[in-house]
Amino acid sequence: MKGRARIRRIEAVRPGILLLLAALCLPLTALAGESPEAWFTLMQQALKSRSYQGNIVYMRNGEPAAYRLVACADGYARLSSLTGPPREVIRGPRVAVRTRGGSEYMVVHEPRQGGAPLPFPPATQTSVSKLAQWYRFELGGWSRVAGEDARLVELVPRDHWRYGYRVWISRTSDLPLRSQLVGSHGGVLEQAFFTRVKILDEAAARNLIGNKAMTLVAHAASAPMAASAKSCSGPATPGAVSLVKLPPGFRLIRQQCQAAPDGKSPVTHVVLSDGLNNVSVFVAPHHTGGATLTGQTTMGPVHAMGRIAGGYAVTVMGTVPMSTVSSIAAGVRIKRP
Repeated sequence: MKGRARIRRIEAVRPGILLLLAALCLPLTALAGESPEAWFTLMQQALKSRSYQGNIVYMRNGEPAAYRLVACADGYARLSSLTGPPREVIRGPRVAVRTRGGSEYMVVHEPRQGGAPLPFPPATQTSVSKLAQWYRFELGGWSRVAGEDARLVELVPRDHWRYGYRVWISRTSDLPLRSQLVGSHGGVLEQAFFTRVKILDEAAARNLIGNKAMTLVAHAASAPMAASAKSCSGPATPGAVSLVKLPPGFRLIRQQCQAAPDGKSPVTHVVLSDGLNNVSVFVAPHHTGGATLTGQTTMGPVHAMGRIAGGYAVTVMGTVPMSTVSSIAAGVRIKRP
């Protein structure tokens, strides 16, 4: 009888033991809870701490483009086109170098908060609490992407000034495996997804990026931005361009002077962001007969608007609704030298 009683006690405890063992086997993502905010935060942490490589397909206007991405946890990354003309983006902690055909390149100085080297959003390090002011986080179902289970997290805009996003986050690596930009009526404007992804150690990732590429980025980062600003005049002088009545949530994150394609007229480049969506504002002296955008135009999900203001050409463009671009363009103020 005592033996049977002992067996019954063991059987009564067994379900609790099995539940504990099952919990220990769960991935960190599951232990973090089922809130969409928790999933998104884990994704942000993975983008900063993981080294990985993978192939990506990017879809815009129904046209696919393929890329190979290698990202290192130390902030370096290399994105190479696999279709179309040879193009690359090589990133360091503060600078991105864009090359074409292996020779011509352009240096882009990035905001201090940096970003992820993915060719699609929402790869941002803006805190969930700040994003929640302008987006509502919703948790969706499970899908298979690049051979992995991925959970859908939706970022639904709280107003008409911005687009929404859907992102599928890996159960095992917490990396974003698929992303969609969603229009105001729920349609997909553009999307990107991994077809394969592999986690690497940091040394392997740096080896794949290559010393030559990292040296190029380091050289670009050491070149002072002020060098080109010394030759700037007019609206390209820092502080000469201001913006009033910005759409809710958008703030200035960078303003710099850069050389125009003709090498003569300086251009002021102002970057605005709400934490996910970036909008660029370009201001340059207007030359009669030159190629200047006036009015509105659309290139897929990218909207742009141009106008002439006091002898200067103002161009605003970004992956945001046209109403947002128009509002920002109307608020550009130029201080004459």
